[in-house]
Amino acid sequence: MKLKRKIGDTFKLTLFTKIVFVTLCSLIISTILVATVTISTGEKLYINTYNTSNQKIGDRIVDELENLNYRAYNLMEEYSQNNNLKVYCTEHLPSSEIFYKKYSLQNELQRINYNYGMTMFNIFVIGNNFNYYTDNYIGVTSKTKEKIMSMDFYQLYKKNPSNTYHYISSGFNGYASSEPSIVITKGLVDPIDNTFFGDMFISITEENYSTLYKKYMVRGNDVIILSKTGRVLSGSMKNYIGKDCDDILLMVKESIKSSKYVRTQFNEKPYLLTARYLQDMDFYLVILSDTSIVSKVYLESTHRIILLAIIIALLTCFIILIITKRTTSKLTKLVDTMEVATESNFKQQVPIDGGYEVRRLSTAYNQMVLELQSYIDKLMKEQEQRRVAELSALQMQINPHFMYNTLASIKYLAWQGDNNKVDEMINAFIALLQNTISKTDEMVTVQDEINNLKNYAKINSMRYGERIQVSYYIDEKALEVLIPKLLLQPLVENAFFHAFSNKQKGEIKIFISLFNDILTCEIIDNGDGINKISSEKTNFKTYCKSIGLDNTRQRLKLVYDDKAKLYVQSTPNIGTSVKIVIAVK
Repeated sequence: MKLKRKIGDTFKLTLFTKIVFVTLCSLIISTILVATVTISTGEKLYINTYNTSNQKIGDRIVDELENLNYRAYNLMEEYSQNNNLKVYCTEHLPSSEIFYKKYSLQNELQRINYNYGMTMFNIFVIGNNFNYYTDNYIGVTSKTKEKIMSMDFYQLYKKNPSNTYHYISSGFNGYASSEPSIVITKGLVDPIDNTFFGDMFISITEENYSTLYKKYMVRGNDVIILSKTGRVLSGSMKNYIGKDCDDILLMVKESIKSSKYVRTQFNEKPYLLTARYLQDMDFYLVILSDTSIVSKVYLESTHRIILLAIIIALLTCFIILIITKRTTSKLTKLVDTMEVATESNFKQQVPIDGGYEVRRLSTAYNQMVLELQSYIDKLMKEQEQRRVAELSALQMQINPHFMYNTLASIKYLAWQGDNNKVDEMINAFIALLQNTISKTDEMVTVQDEINNLKNYAKINSMRYGERIQVSYYIDEKALEVLIPKLLLQPLVENAFFHAFSNKQKGEIKIFISLFNDILTCEIIDNGDGINKISSEKTNFKTYCKSIGLDNTRQRLKLVYDDKAKLYVQSTPNIGTSVKIVIAVK
């Protein structure tokens, strides 16, 4: 006993020394890791935040563009409903009347223009009879009409009337005749008889159009208005205006499809590209953000990030040292007490102190050993058949040796500083103990049995690694069916400890289904299998006892009589299947 205590004391000292060493290493590693990861990912986060801000800027620009588009199309609708304009565009009038009509139309339509505040617009209408009307005749001649009809945008408009926004290198009337402009096109249709009587064009100088979005631009941002064909209608990058940019169009489509920004380069500078399609205007709004400016702003704070990482690492290591010291000392006492319990001494109680999890574990252990002792005494007085069956059932429950190994694993995880796994394993163990000890019912639901199996499998996976995987296929209709408590656990335990002696990896599958009041529970492993199962009764009985199945068969006989059967199938190097079939009614 003294020798054991000396070994234990040495282990405690070694454990704490290793934790100190691991903590110091963690201080260095965590500082470097946190700083590196934070700097590398922080920039992305900052860029995402910056991109979100760009989205809000884009919303404001869209509002401005839609407001102008709304006014333009309302104006066009007013023109479509003007009867005098329809007459002027469809009837063949003498030249003397044409001048008078133009004059009267100018007075009448300019009042409409004034109502919509279209001071930046130049309007041009070409009728079916090739009469033309404009709100500004400065620089307009009889050939202006032919000039417009020969322009590329006019041909595109005639081929595809839905394409309503176009770029022209110079205007076609008034003071804007020499400036790059954007043209809005629309066919004039009589709302009464739905007949087409002319073409209406509203031109806006690119300079005036750009004022709609320039006021929202910030440092490092650029805006491009891109048609569906890839032509730049307007933008803050003046050298791209009027050009066909298929590469930008591809990136715009990629951005819209993925609903994310796209990284690209313009003028040898890195940019973030975000785009949205404006359906009413049939073009794309593209916002470009210079990431070199964004990154420069972010990198100014890297020193503070590194300092913060160091502080966090120091604080974390300090907390881990305190918690680990308290946890390991209480767990060591608990393990020492359980070593006595392995010698069938269930009278030794564990002091209820330590952390919340350790106190719960100690309480559960004390309750377990008391119930075990009482249960054993009671079993000794019962009839032979029931004593054998119930004693075997008791042996299938969580025994102190299993708990010793489990707590030793918890202690090892704590020594490693893996507090998350320690917490998971303690919670699983507590739940397993509570299900085994606290619930005294002989019958439990399939749901409770599955929960118990999951905790049992989780503990084994943490103890032995992930070489044996456990999967569950449970019929929801079977969850509330009552079965004997711990009916399936010994079968899973057999698979864990006997099926994979030769194979390094494997899988255990648990199937439970309910059909026509027949409950089927099957545990299948792809382990070593069994070389031979003799059909002789004595050999089969010996085989069953050797792998813990005889108890299960006896319990089924006690509870269900002939309404339950147990089947075993096994193929060497393929695996083993154990099936329980129960008639629940």
